[in-house]
Amino acid sequence: KGKLHGVGSESGNRLPAPVVHMTAASLGEVAACLVRVPTEVVKQRMQTGMQTKAVDTMKRIITHEGGVLGMYKGFGITIMREIPFALVQF
Repeated sequence: KGKLHGVGSESGNRLPAPVVHMTAASLGEVAACLVRVPTEVVKQRMQTGMQTKAVDTMKRIITHEGGVLGMYKGFGITIMREIPFALVQF
């Protein structure tokens, strides 16, 4: 009574609930960053005046800055910032 119940298989191998929640929060942040990072890359390029239209900015990044992966510059460091925050906030 009063204990946190874990999640797991019926065989009794259970993960503590906080671990499950922290993992879910971390995976949610990674998924969000898959959308957020390319949006930020395009926004930053437009703010510097390199392009005036989002579509033109995306075309330039893809053709001159490493293909589709160019849209994900800064993804790793963003994840390194977001996951610890998600763990604390969950």
